[in-house]
Amino acid sequence: MIPDINIIKEIEKEITVKYGKLNLFALLEREDLKDKWDVLISVAISLDKKNELLNDIINKFKSKLQPIELLQISRFIYLEPSHGFVLNINRVAQIENSEVEIKNSTFNNVQIGHAIIISSAS
Repeated sequence: MIPDINIIKEIEKEITVKYGKLNLFALLEREDLKDKWDVLISVAISLDKKNELLNDIINKFKSKLQPIELLQISRFIYLEPSHGFVLNINRVAQIENSEVEIKNSTFNNVQIGHAIIISSAS
């Protein structure tokens, strides 16, 4: 089961307003734990803002998603905009506050069974 994508898009909009254009905002289904999703985020911010960003995202997820949906979220992961995984996703998908699904692919030696890209921009 996928968490409510419309709520995820709402969170993405709020994060973009506060932190600027996102290089990546996506849900990636865990290979080792089916029906568990990692939330990936990448945005050009200073080092001292990363914890604030992750705390903001976690709090938004907690306040907007239903408890059953929260149980589907495994981790929140920040990636630098220059990270190879982010750059490769950006080459494939250039979107803002929309959704593109990627299934059964490999990016930077990361096997993706299922991913939902909400924002991807270089």
